[in-house]
Amino acid sequence: MTPPGRIALDRDLELHPLTTRYAEPLFRLIQQDRAYLRQWQNWPDRIRTIDHMRQIVRRTYHKIANGDGFDLVIMHRGRPAGKIGLVYINRRQRLTEIGYWLGESFQGRGLVTRACRFVVHFAMTDLDLCRVQVRCAEDNGRSRAIPQRLGFHNAGRLPFRTNIHGELHYEQLYTMQAEDWRNRMFYHITTRAAWQTAWNYYRADSLETQGFIHLSANEDQVLRVANALYAGQRDLIVLCIDPTLVRSPIKQEPPDTTVPAEHYEGELFPHLYGALPVAAVLQTVDLLIDDDGKFRLAKPLA
Repeated sequence: MTPPGRIALDRDLELHPLTTRYAEPLFRLIQQDRAYLRQWQNWPDRIRTIDHMRQIVRRTYHKIANGDGFDLVIMHRGRPAGKIGLVYINRRQRLTEIGYWLGESFQGRGLVTRACRFVVHFAMTDLDLCRVQVRCAEDNGRSRAIPQRLGFHNAGRLPFRTNIHGELHYEQLYTMQAEDWRNRMFYHITTRAAWQTAWNYYRADSLETQGFIHLSANEDQVLRVANALYAGQRDLIVLCIDPTLVRSPIKQEPPDTTVPAEHYEGELFPHLYGALPVAAVLQTVDLLIDDDGKFRLAKPLA
């Protein structure tokens, strides 16, 4: 398993692989916010020295070496703010669980939600897992809000209570299936150059001429549009868009009748009535051309 490298999610938020260089700043953050962090977790009581934190890092190395998960440092404006990662990976059932924590002063900025969105996407696409789950103490509203915002299914209360500092608490289980994650996505074909010049927002030419950006709802639509409208063009990529990060309306409508209709089979296409936030694009996928001149995707779309 190859874990994620350093990822810049936006100008304020990056994810860095957990290494020994972060042991000391994370330990200082835990020391500072120990009372806050231990409200819903037992683990802060087990990290009393810098050596304890270094042991956590070593366990992360071991986890990666065995293909059993990874940990990332949540960085806000260059400062370590918390941690997120895959607690384990069950290869037989192709499922994983996400764990996360954030320092008190970094709360309320959506950092964990954005970091969690990336980790879910990585698990579903790069690791080809079928299900991601999150467990939260039933009374921990901040933690439960994260899977809820991302559209996770609430699978209900777990049957056994967990012991947190001598008190028993019920937990709620949230799950996301790979098929549900894919079905919530939209896609847009553009050139690599046009995407690389986008800053904060991407604007297709059609936004000026027609008032909306053309999208596709699935891989089949993407390939039909590409083959009908972009034959022979070699600099194309597909933007994979999370609609929960788009504020402008997305309407399901017939395709543009002024262009060739070879890609149209009677279904509706999504149209975005506004600029596309760069942060809403979770990944890009290259469009390649086969020997027969037809497009194919460099890898499956999420």
